[in-house]
Amino acid sequence: MAENEIDKKTEGKPILNQDSLIMLAHKLYVHRKTLYKSAIIGAVLGVIFALGTLKTWTSTVVLAPEMASEAGLSGKMGSLASLAGINLGASSTDAIYPELYPQMIESTPFVVGLFDVQVTTLDSTVQTNLYDYIENVQKKSWSEYPIQWVQSGVRSIVSMFVTNPFKQSSDKIDPFYLSLDQEKVVSKVQTSMVSAFVNKSDQLITLSATTQDPLVSATLVDSVRERLQQEIIAYRTKKARHDMEYYQGLVEESRQEYKKLEQKYARYTDEHQNPFLTTIKAERDDLENQMQTAYNVYSQMVQQYEASKAKVQEATPSFTIIQPASISTKPSSTPKIVVALGWTFLFVFVTALWILVRDTLRSWVRRIKNPQQTC
Repeated sequence: MAENEIDKKTEGKPILNQDSLIMLAHKLYVHRKTLYKSAIIGAVLGVIFALGTLKTWTSTVVLAPEMASEAGLSGKMGSLASLAGINLGASSTDAIYPELYPQMIESTPFVVGLFDVQVTTLDSTVQTNLYDYIENVQKKSWSEYPIQWVQSGVRSIVSMFVTNPFKQSSDKIDPFYLSLDQEKVVSKVQTSMVSAFVNKSDQLITLSATTQDPLVSATLVDSVRERLQQEIIAYRTKKARHDMEYYQGLVEESRQEYKKLEQKYARYTDEHQNPFLTTIKAERDDLENQMQTAYNVYSQMVQQYEASKAKVQEATPSFTIIQPASISTKPSSTPKIVVALGWTFLFVFVTALWILVRDTLRSWVRRIKNPQQTC
């Protein structure tokens, strides 16, 4: 009876008015049994999902990369804009600038390049490479098994109609053609294990690695930092290194030419130690001139080679490590008790919201069906 009275009082009236708080509290009290049931259901589901939550640790590294020089008005405007937290875009000639670093780290070749990294768990019970750790050592949540069953079913169905549609697993990992197991590991690294964030105002790069072991996380994020630096250095110095290798080849070629003429001049001089004929003197002078010319060319190539080596060093960017990798002492995953309480609160909140607004919704539906009736 009390429930019907409350429904009649609130039917067709705004939920919020001067007596709304008392009425809403009374209404929730009337339906307290429904809220209790909702809390129990939410707690049970919360415990189920909490049991499927795996404990993880996250390690981070913060880098400050050396930017390419920006000359002119555009560079000055970009610097002023960065102070205000505004990014005007990459004004340098680099095709790879910090904003693209996250895409580089998430690329398949970059991730595959991390699979050979040797990792050790904090208790030293496991020492293996990263791929084997992800595939065979890390625990799997119960929620992953239904997805695996569905995928296995799809493979079985497809294999009934198509011969060998998928690449079989192998020890060799080819980024161009991954097997299904290898693709799953790559996807796991890309989506939940490795990430990068670039602060557009100060261009600081934050690298993060999340695994089920704190030492593995620290090792992985430090390996990501090292590989990223190698990739950027290789890109920045590509042209300078090409020039250095070119001049290095010219140095070796000119040195061999000089040595050949030097030996030829020495043999000719030994064979004609007392030259009386003018032709012999002329031939000796000609060989000496050729040898001197070859030596001059060799000296110039050596100078060019040394200059190209200096350009490689000049083009090599430096990275300042603001925060190095370290072993985290606290898990980064949500505590199980928080997950359970969160589900309980969510169910109670949704149920309470439905109790409070359902009468108003019913009134609106009746008005729509019978517009002639007045409430």
